[in-house]
Amino acid sequence: MVNKSFKSIWIIFFFLLFNLVSISLSSGEEERNVGIEYSSVLVPPKPIFTPQSSISLKGQKLEQNRQINPSFEDEFQKPSERKSTTKAMFLSLLLPGAGELYAENANGSRIFLGLEGSIWTGFFAFRTYGSWKKTDYKGYAALHSGVNLDSKTDDYFENITYYDTRDQYNQFARLYHGADATIYPENDFWNWNWDSQDSKGRFRDLRNQSKTAYRRALFMVGLAAVNRIVSVLDAVRSVKKFNRKLSSEFSSINPTGLRFSLDANPFSKNPHYYFKVKKSF
Repeated sequence: MVNKSFKSIWIIFFFLLFNLVSISLSSGEEERNVGIEYSSVLVPPKPIFTPQSSISLKGQKLEQNRQINPSFEDEFQKPSERKSTTKAMFLSLLLPGAGELYAENANGSRIFLGLEGSIWTGFFAFRTYGSWKKTDYKGYAALHSGVNLDSKTDDYFENITYYDTRDQYNQFARLYHGADATIYPENDFWNWNWDSQDSKGRFRDLRNQSKTAYRRALFMVGLAAVNRIVSVLDAVRSVKKFNRKLSSEFSSINPTGLRFSLDANPFSKNPHYYFKVKKSF
């Protein structure tokens, strides 16, 4: 009887010990689970914002907007400036082709600049050739008519072109103009006497070549003036074409005709934010 009671006590003791161990293990598991749950709901510390970090965040947002909508940046970007017809006209008047270059008309600019360069090259070429021929006919006259070249005007060389001698000229001058005739003094300084008609003819040819070259040089000056007038008209046309193209491109980017401008400076002494909207009609 005693043995049976002793066995019953040991069975109860082991049963209670088993329950205590089970409870201890389960409570430790619950504590670990609670720690995991607590750690999963921890809130990270609030970042401290500075002007540099704010600007960086704005840049990141703008970059994200560009990737999402490529036209986002174009809508807020200031369009190219419109060209001035007055400025283009002045530039082309000063230098043909400059107005076209200002209006971004490269082909027109090359054409008028090339013409201008050719015109002035021709001008100086004709002037140089005329000067050479002038030197030639004066030297020829001194050699074949005995002319003294000092202080002689172009009218003097005009007269020796048609008269054989000074005396012959004075005779016809008195006949045609009477008392108002211009008479050369009868001395060696004003005297000339052609050695032959062929020499006088050759002198006339040389002088005509010189005069023709000078006339062509003057003609080149006229072409330079015409080139400027045409360049001015073409520059105006080029500017209008550029402005139309600019308006067309901006309309395609922003078909609503709305233009936006943003001005913000939150870090100055007087923080300000401006957002403007303009409508084109």
